[in-house]
Amino acid sequence: MPSEWPIRFIPRRTPPLWQAALITLGAFAGAILIRGLFLGFDNAFGLSATYFPAFIVATLYAGPRWGWGTLATIMVTGYLGPNATISTISRTGVIIQFGVSGAATVMVAAALRETLLRLDEAKDTAAKIAADLVATEARFRMLADSAPVRMWLAKPNSQREFVNHAYAEFLGVPYEAAIAIDWRDAMHPDDMDRLPAFAAQRAVDPAGTTILEARYRRGDGEYRWIRSVSLPRRLPGGEVGGYIGVGYDISDAKQAQADLTRINDLLAERVQASV
Repeated sequence: MPSEWPIRFIPRRTPPLWQAALITLGAFAGAILIRGLFLGFDNAFGLSATYFPAFIVATLYAGPRWGWGTLATIMVTGYLGPNATISTISRTGVIIQFGVSGAATVMVAAALRETLLRLDEAKDTAAKIAADLVATEARFRMLADSAPVRMWLAKPNSQREFVNHAYAEFLGVPYEAAIAIDWRDAMHPDDMDRLPAFAAQRAVDPAGTTILEARYRRGDGEYRWIRSVSLPRRLPGGEVGGYIGVGYDISDAKQAQADLTRINDLLAERVQASV
């Protein structure tokens, strides 16, 4: 696998010792080979700018200490070699000039290495956060779809962003269509007069709980009483970023209440008639 290669495009924070040594020796040998091919192998160990790529490779992929070690090794071999003098420049001058240039190369490569490592770590962190978000969303969806009540997430304008399985099943439409449907369109016409009080409640107390009881048309055309309870969703800055709500069927309770009221009225009529 590419992650196991001795050299990869993005360096590692702490490569294994054998990989670091292999990278350094390879860069050193490559520089000697290139110099030997152009100047002859008798002059392969002389000080030259052809070694600078070896410093960069060793520093980037093995680490700064390996870059400094490569620089020191090449300076020693160059000093002991036969070609440490260029025209009128003394042997010591060549070594000093080469050492300063090589040290600058290693420092720049070390800075570049640190930048690449930080970018790679930031990329890994972002990937982990994205994976955690996906896993969290999957868990949330699983829990929401398992709930027997209707659940939803809404924008500040009450447009749905997410609905659970029970919500879509109630409307009798697929998930995408359930999100697109305006919940007001499914409300019973006789209950539309409840909306102004609902809007006023939300306007007076944006951070509070809003409750609305109304009849909604089910997918089969039957109207059912739904009690909706919604809470605001706060953004990091504190402002309301939307709402989260649940709705549960209270049709049976409404019917029982109506039956009880009818029985009480009937009893009152019979008592009145008896009197």
